Amino acid sequence: MTVNLLLLVGMVGSLLVLAWVFYLLYREGSRRAKVETALTLANRDLERRIDSRTRELQDKERFLSAVIDNMRDAMFVVRPGAVILANRACLTLLGATSPEQVIGKPALRFFPATSHERIRARSGEILSGDQAARTTALAITRLDGKTLDAEVTSTSFPDGDQRLLLVMLRDVSAIRATEQQLRQAQKMEAMGQLTGGIAHDFNNLLA
Repeated sequence: MTVNLLLLVGMVGSLLVLAWVFYLLYREGSRRAKVETALTLANRDLERRIDSRTRELQDKERFLSAVIDNMRDAMFVVRPGAVILANRACLTLLGATSPEQVIGKPALRFFPATSHERIRARSGEILSGDQAARTTALAITRLDGKTLDAEVTSTSFPDGDQRLLLVMLRDVSAIRATEQQLRQAQKMEAMGQLTGGIAHDFNNLLA
């Protein structure tokens, strides 16, 4: 009787232990399920936010690209040593038929060798922040070798731990040609007035 009672007590104790273990496992499983559900929801929310932010950045990028490409003035961006961005007007001005003819090329390639030292010095001042944006007259060299007169405006802006150079180009060759024609016409007019004055004085002497 005593042995049977002990066995019964032992079995009940084992069942209670097993029940407690199963309860702990169930509670742990339930907790894990809740955690996994929360993580899944958080992950989905994060993915939605990332997708929304990505679309927003893509929209801004497309907008900026459209603005840059439809600018009337030529523009290119230089990371020390090479061109990394050029708009459509810049390609046209330089006589390029594809971006690859400009992107990745040294910026000095598009200026006469006689102005390289001047450009290096000024670019260094702008990149160091010692000089604000300014406009200067420079000749530019097209891919076909032709030279154009241009107004060149340069400034810099931060990009991570370095600064990039932003260069704006405006072709003023037609304006310079018109100015030259005007000066030539003024010279001719002055010469005509001088010649007329001399002839008048000469006629007075003969009278």
